[in-house]
Amino acid sequence: MPTPTYDKIATQTVSGSATNITFSSIPGTYRDLILVCQGITSTTTQAWIRFNNDSSNIYNFTNASAIAAGTYSAFVLATQFRFANRVEFSASERVIAIIQILDYAQTDKHKVVLSRTSRNDGSELQTSRYESTSAISSILIDQEVSASFSDGSVFTLYGLVS
Repeated sequence: MPTPTYDKIATQTVSGSATNITFSSIPGTYRDLILVCQGITSTTTQAWIRFNNDSSNIYNFTNASAIAAGTYSAFVLATQFRFANRVEFSASERVIAIIQILDYAQTDKHKVVLSRTSRNDGSELQTSRYESTSAISSILIDQEVSASFSDGSVFTLYGLVS
C-alpha cells in the first residue's frame, strides 16, 4: 500500500485581525482534507465550522474533553459544528486544532469529521457528521461570540493523496 502524502492546498495567516476564515473552491481531487488551525482570538470564544455555506440543522457532533475545570462530554445537533467546544480559543494562548474531513468529495455518503484540539489547560476529541451527500467545496471557520482571530493565527488546508 502506498504511503499517503499531504499536499498543501492553501494557507491563510491573519495579519491584524479577521472575524472568520474561508477556504473556497476546494478541489475534489483528494481522498480527505486536513485542516490545521493555530489560533489566538481577541476574546475567549468557541470556534465552529460550516461547510458549503450550509446553515441547515444537519451537523451533529459528540465530544469528550479534559480541561482544568474537569471532564465533559455531549452530543449536539446544530447548524454548524464546534471544533473547540470546551477547549476554547483564548486571547492569551494559542490553540491548536487538527481536523480531518473524511471522503469530503464523495456524493454518496454523509461526511465524517474527526478533530483534536489542545491548549495549555486541556484537550478535546470530537467526532462529527455532516448529514449531506454534497461534496465539500468550501469551509468557513468562525467563532461563537463577537471575536476576531488575532495577528499571527495560521490556518492551513491540506489534501490527503492516497
